[in-house]
Amino acid sequence: MFYNLPGYNFISNPRNVHRGGGVGLYVNNMLSYNVREDLTIMNEKVFESLFIDIQFNKKIITCGTIYRSPGQDKNSFDSFLKNLNNSMVKTKQLNADVYIIGDFNLNLLDSTNLQVNMFTDCMFENNFMPLINKPTRITDSSATVIDHIWTNVLHPVDTYILLDDISDHFPVMFCCPEKFDTRQVQPHRCYNRQNYTSFITQLILLDYDLITNKTDPNEAFDILLAHLQTSFEKAFPLSKSNGKTGKNEWYDKELNDLNKAKQTAYKKYLKKKTTARKLQYHQMRNQYYRMVNSKKKTYYQKLFGKHRNNAKQTWKTINSLIGRNKTTNYMLNLKVDGKLITNQIDIADHFNKYFSTVAEKLVSQLDKPKTSYQMYLGPTSKSSIFLFPTCPGEIKIIIEKNTK
Repeated sequence: MFYNLPGYNFISNPRNVHRGGGVGLYVNNMLSYNVREDLTIMNEKVFESLFIDIQFNKKIITCGTIYRSPGQDKNSFDSFLKNLNNSMVKTKQLNADVYIIGDFNLNLLDSTNLQVNMFTDCMFENNFMPLINKPTRITDSSATVIDHIWTNVLHPVDTYILLDDISDHFPVMFCCPEKFDTRQVQPHRCYNRQNYTSFITQLILLDYDLITNKTDPNEAFDILLAHLQTSFEKAFPLSKSNGKTGKNEWYDKELNDLNKAKQTAYKKYLKKKTTARKLQYHQMRNQYYRMVNSKKKTYYQKLFGKHRNNAKQTWKTINSLIGRNKTTNYMLNLKVDGKLITNQIDIADHFNKYFSTVAEKLVSQLDKPKTSYQMYLGPTSKSSIFLFPTCPGEIKIIIEKNTK
């Protein structure tokens, strides 16, 4: 499960067979972007990628992430290199600024490694240069540069390696030299897979008889164009973000101070790896995560208790915890026996009729039984159940007791 970042859209290219792996991107919801399907590849444990085009200050910036699993054999690496070269050739033809970031599991410091040399040759041949040249993964016995940032941008780009213990890899980042004025955010359209699917669905459900039955081609074209524009606006609506990202209300000053102390202990340990410093860092880390879990548990216990009689707010809290974004897809049209139904009440009636007659239709397809079901029943007992008479007042009292 991915981590929900308020103010960001999460897009991913996950694996379908093997556990782990996959790639994803968080995109600021003030930015308009398109997923590059031609560069987005899922060859599990070999080449996993996700690329997007970001519309940024009247120009296009292509950003991508690539993951290569460690320990590949020769055939897998050859396949990785082939996918990489094809992707790099396509990006070379874009005539745009391209940034590629990812865990390649190829140590750029190991100049004697044949696979590393073949990889870097491929990148250099396509006009890409590395921005990270210091270790991004440090253990007690090794220091490797396996987390890369590559770009075809020639002007200087600020890059950073963050000394953070969020994982066994140091986070790497770069600052794009382009300046984005958040005070003048223009409305934009989001061209993601979900919206594309919605657009295609609306086109499929379109009643084309209204067009083909017209004898005047100009009139038919105007009707088709109007339907296309309506479907486009519904599938790709203009949106404008206020840029507010929100915050975790359970994260207070006490946690912030403890996190800083943990980070300080971690940096001291990296500078001088002694047993005492390692022990101190582990103690600070464990204390911090225990406090995080405790504060989150207390906060959400109070929140669920506050909304225990409000199902809507309860589910809103649950969805925020699991990072489920609110998406509403309305079915505007329904085809039944070749006839297009647009009235919402008629659509609901057809759904009710379909699902309420499923059992009846299935039973009609079965062979008629030779014996009655009553043969398998035991003797009846007239005193097996007794129903007490009741009244609306008694029902009201029971309901009020259960809602307190």
